[in-house]
Amino acid sequence: MLEKVFNFICGSGSFAELSFLLKASSPLKNITTELEKKNWLKTKARGRFVLVKDDNDEIAGVPIYLRKKICQQYLSRGSCPRTQGKCKFWHICKSFIEGNCDWKCSRSHDFFDPDNKGKANELGIEKHSNGTVRNIVARSLPQVCKFYMSNECKSDKCPYLHVCSEVVRGSPCDCALSHNITDAHNRKILKQYDLLPHQSLRITFVRSSILVVKEQRIFRKYESSISAAAVKTGSSPLVKNLTDLITPATAQPLAKRPSLPKQGTDDRCSDRR
Repeated sequence: MLEKVFNFICGSGSFAELSFLLKASSPLKNITTELEKKNWLKTKARGRFVLVKDDNDEIAGVPIYLRKKICQQYLSRGSCPRTQGKCKFWHICKSFIEGNCDWKCSRSHDFFDPDNKGKANELGIEKHSNGTVRNIVARSLPQVCKFYMSNECKSDKCPYLHVCSEVVRGSPCDCALSHNITDAHNRKILKQYDLLPHQSLRITFVRSSILVVKEQRIFRKYESSISAAAVKTGSSPLVKNLTDLITPATAQPLAKRPSLPKQGTDDRCSDRR
């Protein structure tokens, strides 16, 4: 049943709210009570899902968790000594996952190229389109809270990191936002994604797998912690669509695996510093 639930969530955009998983059409339909379904999710979550909780510490939703990070060497240098699928991390453009790349960089934008195809097969997501895999991977990595960046998110139960995005980029900054990537709130989130820095897990590697996304989903149960003007009908410039991570209007069409744009000589995406 674990694989059925995994594929069900993948088909739901890589995230399923709890109410959706409790419906009769869900693979959990044969589990009798709501409590038993919640307990099943808690038991099976590690390694496949992350449980997003609300302010009452109840499960709000379940995103896919692939336990696969972005290769820090590939991200910083545009290459990795372990090529042709031998590196266990994604060799992919981070800005592409975030929805920020201008498609002129020299990094891969294809989860099915020789460096990445084996990883997709290993994770059981090879049947999905490149665009769907991008959204699944984006859900599988911690993100900086867009509303925190504009001083609008106040929830200590927020499933996103409360830290200045310049810290993630490794750039100096003296703004009023937190620059502590390992404070109590952020440590709890990084731990969920197996990215809590320690002696053998360098902060540079951790930063490489933290996303600063262009568009971000709002969880209904956190709306009370965000300014009403920002949330109202999705009118905030930060969120144009409350159900998708990256809006189709701003993302490059990926219904089919694309013929990748001709690679330029610049190996840096336009938003990197």
